[in-house]
Amino acid sequence: MKSAWIALLLSLGVVVAAHAGVAGWTDAANVKALEANEASRFTAKLSVEKNTSGCRNADWFYGDYGRPGSELMYRTLLEASLAGLKVQLYVTGACDLKGYSGISSVRILR
Repeated sequence: MKSAWIALLLSLGVVVAAHAGVAGWTDAANVKALEANEASRFTAKLSVEKNTSGCRNADWFYGDYGRPGSELMYRTLLEASLAGLKVQLYVTGACDLKGYSGISSVRILR
């Protein structure tokens, strides 16, 4: 019985690992929506063609307020949105419960 539980836990671990995404840059896109909220994170929507994270919701991204640089990432997204500039996001491979991709960097393309 104990070995059956171990086998089950190991197989679940493989399934979870298979859903973990890959880190990398998205393609360039305009910011379609940006929301600052009190849920300890901000969210952004970009209509991207390429998102390596593998998260269920390929167009939605989040940044945690507690991470270093999160305020700068939010401001960069806001400025790009207001100016109509395209951005790229570096996805971490992490997915939240809504299927949004976690980000750790933002860059504006001119």
